[in-house]
Amino acid sequence: MENLTNAFLLLFTVFLIVALGYVSQASLFGPVGSIVIILLSVIAIPILTAFALRLYINLFTKISLGKS
Repeated sequence: MENLTNAFLLLFTVFLIVALGYVSQASLFGPVGSIVIILLSVIAIPILTAFALRLYINLFTKISLGKS
């Protein structure tokens, strides 16, 4: 259950980064905000998402093998 919680928190963090990035790029930072959200979108978000998916896959593999 801990892996599921960690994966959910990672995906929620990704969602917050994207949502806050798009809002702040337009209203607060202008072109600098655009560069930051592009870097986050290209580098950080895929890494976090891949890690969360790996946690999900490990969790479901354990469940399907009968381990908990």
